[in-house]
Amino acid sequence: MINASGKRVGAIILAAGQAQRMGCNKMLLPIVGKPMVLHIADAIAAAGLGAPIVAMGHEHTALAAVFADRPHIAVSVADYASGMGHSLAAAVAHVPPDWDAAFICLGDMPYISGNLLSAMAARADPHHILIPQIDGKNGNPVLWGRHFFADLIALRGDSGGRQLFAQHAAFVRHFETSDAAVLHDLDRPEDVIQISLRHTSSGAKQS
Repeated sequence: MINASGKRVGAIILAAGQAQRMGCNKMLLPIVGKPMVLHIADAIAAAGLGAPIVAMGHEHTALAAVFADRPHIAVSVADYASGMGHSLAAAVAHVPPDWDAAFICLGDMPYISGNLLSAMAARADPHHILIPQIDGKNGNPVLWGRHFFADLIALRGDSGGRQLFAQHAAFVRHFETSDAAVLHDLDRPEDVIQISLRHTSSGAKQS
């Protein structure tokens, strides 16, 4: 998308990991009627951000099938088992040259909304790192300006972009929100059970 300031903003979905704490590929787990990873993909589409870059590694073929009928840019991460830094670096290396900023979205955050992404995208700046924050706590997804892409591409191991916040503190901005979704990822089987129970409870109240 192009925001009101003329900045072009896109999104990356990190979905390459093995999800060892979950005990299976959580990206493919059915959450409220569709694979978990498609929730963030749909939020990206709702925000008008265009085809996301999707970092794929573990069970690549199955994940690719999930995205088969959706616009996306698939990036195969050969060394995904070495840590998130490798997946992040591989994905950012495929960012189109006209993107001024890119969201780094985690595939296990199904609560993120298109409205949140749209509101953050409106503040995109090539020289800023925009972090959603609620009650003083940093969350995800983070919107990275193009100025920092080279640093993201240099990441290795299991460290994500957080390690760069202090290094570039002068360029960090916070997006204050009341949306607790920015803090909620699904890491363990009980997290999936909780969201399923919440949806079932909500449906029962509506009926």
